[in-house]
Amino acid sequence: MAEALGFYNGIDDGRYGRLEMPAEEYFLRRTLETYGPRNDDANIVEIGCGKGALSETHPGYVGIDLSYHALKSQVKTNRAIQADAENLPLQDASVDFLFSFATLEHVPNPDKAIKEIERVMKPAAVALIHPAWFCRRWAAKALPIRAYGQLSLRDKLEKLLLPLTEFLPFRLAIVMPKRIFREARFAFSSRPSDFDYVRLNPNLKEYVYTDSDAWTHMDSHSCLMYFYSRGWELLSAPTVFRRLTVRHEPVVVRKIPSSGVGAWRK
Repeated sequence: MAEALGFYNGIDDGRYGRLEMPAEEYFLRRTLETYGPRNDDANIVEIGCGKGALSETHPGYVGIDLSYHALKSQVKTNRAIQADAENLPLQDASVDFLFSFATLEHVPNPDKAIKEIERVMKPAAVALIHPAWFCRRWAAKALPIRAYGQLSLRDKLEKLLLPLTEFLPFRLAIVMPKRIFREARFAFSSRPSDFDYVRLNPNLKEYVYTDSDAWTHMDSHSCLMYFYSRGWELLSAPTVFRRLTVRHEPVVVRKIPSSGVGAWRK
């Protein structure tokens, strides 16, 4: 975490997201209208607020970001906190609605962040989680945009194979067995699922390519199964088919009061 703190506190505005996020704002407002609290004093928390592009979506907004520099120089609200997503400075069951865009992939231990989200949500509260799922190992080396003459033999081979490894059927052949195994394991055991992810080697020296600073490769299905196996309602993927075929879309879940494991099986 010290490495991440050092990187995101650097004086480089390119590390803190965008000033405008129209697509994310549209989806957020639509989700708030459908599932969000109606009272203006509700606690609406964003993890990874960056430049504060979404800080005006609700009167009860509170932004959280690891970067003090971003909060001080970019975010135009006094309702912002410098904090680590793995250790949220919030009370248990205190949040009415939580959202996070393009953040959890930059957290060294996203499983801890997911547990923190679970801890701080009120019963019946809704969470909208949308990191960059499936970040690639080669992003840290910017392989798609680097010339072959700049690469090692191993990196040249990896670049050469990108059309194959990025081909959707090839990726499905890798991902789908793991998803089926998660579904079957829970169906037969009813044990809560872990949030699985693959650790990457982020480039924390310079931002050279999209998500070159990502710490993890995460599957949205694993996130869905984490909450589903703990009795949460899956608003964005309520059926087995939707779970198995989910790709890069947001995960939207609702905490069910006094729910038990498997309470919302469909």
